[in-house]
Amino acid sequence: MNTNGVQSDEPAEEKGQTVAVIVAGGRARRMGEGDKTLRSLVGRPMVIHVWAA
Repeated sequence: MNTNGVQSDEPAEEKGQTVAVIVAGGRARRMGEGDKTLRSLVGRPMVIHVWAA
């Protein structure tokens, strides 16, 4: 369903709508310097692991 209350069978990603928001706030002080979403975890940025989940 979209914001005007009309249902659609078309997937949101095909309509260019946001289908997910990954929230990663904070300063990552315990993790050291840098952007924690781009921090490597098992060879991939952490945000990729979150997206895959």
